[in-house]
Amino acid sequence: MTKKTKFAELAKFLYFFQIIGPLIYSSEILEEMRNGKLSKRIIVFIYTSLYVTIYEIVLHLVDRTLYEIIKSKEEWKRQNKEFLERINRKEYNDHATAWQICKVLENFGLKTENSIFGGKSETRIFRNKISHANIFYDPEEDKVVINTMRYDFQEFGKLFSRLFFFLLTWIELWLNIVNFSEFSKKLEEEMKKHFQDLSREFLRIERSGEMKNIYFNWVLKIRKES
Repeated sequence: MTKKTKFAELAKFLYFFQIIGPLIYSSEILEEMRNGKLSKRIIVFIYTSLYVTIYEIVLHLVDRTLYEIIKSKEEWKRQNKEFLERINRKEYNDHATAWQICKVLENFGLKTENSIFGGKSETRIFRNKISHANIFYDPEEDKVVINTMRYDFQEFGKLFSRLFFFLLTWIELWLNIVNFSEFSKKLEEEMKKHFQDLSREFLRIERSGEMKNIYFNWVLKIRKES
């Protein structure tokens, strides 16, 4: 495995750690909601709020996946220059919008109209309406009202589950996880392996006079800026 490939593999886990906080927080809220006795109004509010959070996590991971793929080939870099340069991933941890992701996917020849990022997608429409507070719960009819559409709570629950399991499946495939019961073991093994690689790199720097000076100057620069 080349250094470039190793870094790309490590990047996957680093990107995952960028969203692990909101992901764990969402899971904890769902767990507490199941264990508590809450009114339907509160439950609907929790589900709709988490819907937006999960959609944003999906956008983040898809953005980072496409970012790594595009960087690997000069032709793709030229085709998607705006996607690479216009989004402030380093300083603000930003990610592409659904529209920007659709544009990249279409550059690869994929149809996006009915995907979860497409303009006609219920998933995207729901997310936009919820984000703009264009939603409420009607307790008399037991309906979730989004814009002019009315949904049974069970229907909305299915849409929520579909989005949530899309996220889980993406993580499984992206990090090559066979099943989530072994996820923590897989994560521990991968991080240990990459830390060993870093250790070897630092040892190589330590043994090289010129590289050692460059490294320590870089460390001092970071300390000064922090």
